[in-house]
Amino acid sequence: MNDFNESISNSATKLKQFLSEAGRNILILSHVDADGLCSAEILKRFLTSQGFSFTHLYPLKGANAFTPSTTERVNAVSADSLIVLDLGAMDKEIAKGKPTLFIDHHRPFGYPEGAKVISSYGSDPAPPTSLITFNLIRHLTSKEDLGWLAATGAAGDLGSDFILENYFAGRIPKSQIREAEILLNSAKRSSHYDIDTPISLLEGASKPGDLTDTSSEAVRRLQTYRAEVNAEVRRCRREAPLFSWKVAIIPFESPCDIQGLIAETWRRQLKKYVVIAANFGFLKDKVAYVIRTQLDVSVIDFMESIKPPDVKEHIVFGHDRAAGAIIEKEIWAKLVDRLGLRKPFRER
Repeated sequence: MNDFNESISNSATKLKQFLSEAGRNILILSHVDADGLCSAEILKRFLTSQGFSFTHLYPLKGANAFTPSTTERVNAVSADSLIVLDLGAMDKEIAKGKPTLFIDHHRPFGYPEGAKVISSYGSDPAPPTSLITFNLIRHLTSKEDLGWLAATGAAGDLGSDFILENYFAGRIPKSQIREAEILLNSAKRSSHYDIDTPISLLEGASKPGDLTDTSSEAVRRLQTYRAEVNAEVRRCRREAPLFSWKVAIIPFESPCDIQGLIAETWRRQLKKYVVIAANFGFLKDKVAYVIRTQLDVSVIDFMESIKPPDVKEHIVFGHDRAAGAIIEKEIWAKLVDRLGLRKPFRER
């Protein structure tokens, strides 16, 4: 495996070159988890310091960077160029005729023609997008003061212990980073899907403690979302897995985006299985699933291998050990049928 940090100088040069040709009005499209939002905040502070203007968009609930609802909103914004953060990539255009840069760490399914790419995919481990963005900006400006944002965002993907020990040893309080990451992620996991609250909180924060300060109305609102998510996890993790070969499926219904948390809970217990947590209550007529494993297999390759022949679109996105998607119930039914299972297909 290659080390992304070894190529940070070349990547920073690529960002500098992109910005020199991108115009002064940039559209940022980011993921809604802690990694995506923190990477966007780092980028926004850098762009402001360099005299750029920007607009920040994120996908609506259940959408991704390439769904029509997202591309329509992107193309309705008057901007000179587009930077896509932490949303994966495929060979489909998002912003018609606009210079586009992807900064990412997920496994790509190609890129739009002419797009520029800064990716850590293939590194071991692959630094999350917030850590990539921080290192790019630090290389261009020699500033260290945004490290706490990078640590907060990256903690959700690689864990606060790993991030702080390997990248910010002794410089950032671990307890605050862990708490901040959980609160930021609670916004997108909650049934409210309130992404504006963590964005506003990040914009006004100057240190990790600002993200956990309970005198803030935004923090108190995020705590409410966290309580809802925790209650739903406790309820839904009681569902018994259904087994087929080396696959364990945990079907449940919740309005919250907790399939990743359920999958992680069962992955730790079922170490010799590919674990799929399937949420039938997140969006009407769809199944939101997350697949994880400790086995030495790519869950993306696995899902693509059982994809029905008549399904042309990708049905999984993410990392080789942790991925997922939101798919039509009809496609899900075909998938579980190919696994020899029918019980995990529920009608609401």
